[in-house]
Amino acid sequence: RGVTTFKKMLKERIRPENRTYAILVRASLAQSQPEQAAALLRAAIGAPGAEPFVPQELQQTASTNNLDAALVAEALQGLTDRGHVHDLAVPLMSDIKHYRPQLRVDATTQRRVMSAGMAGPGAAPAASPAERGPQRGYGNGQRRDAGPR
Repeated sequence: RGVTTFKKMLKERIRPENRTYAILVRASLAQSQPEQAAALLRAAIGAPGAEPFVPQELQQTASTNNLDAALVAEALQGLTDRGHVHDLAVPLMSDIKHYRPQLRVDATTQRRVMSAGMAGPGAAPAASPAERGPQRGYGNGQRRDAGPR
C-alpha cells in the first residue's frame, strides 16, 4: 500500500523527502522485502536499478537531496543482517559512493558490510564491538607472556 501511494506521488510529480523514504525502507525491511528497500534507496540517490518499484520515467522525480545518512546506514545494516551482503548491500554502498559521494556512510557500517562481504556468500554478519563484548588477552594492553615473574 505504501509503495502504491509512493508511485502515485511520483506520477503527480511530488518529490519524496527523507521521511517518506524512511517509512518505506523500514517497512520493506520489516516485511522481508530487501530488494524493494534497496530499490527505493537507489531511487532516492538517483542510481539506476530502482525498477520495478520506481519506473524509469519517474526516477528523476524520486531522487532526493535530503536523504539522511542514518537511514542509509540503518538500511545497509538491515540488508547485511538479513544475508543480502553480496547481492544488495555491497552494490548499494558502491552506488552511494558513485552517485552521491557527499552522502557519508559511517565507518562502522562500511566495516560491517565489507567484512561480511569478504567472509563470502552465506556467512554470518560480523559482530559489532558491543555484540563481541570485552576483549581479553593480547591486543588490549596485556602482554602475551603476562605470567608471574
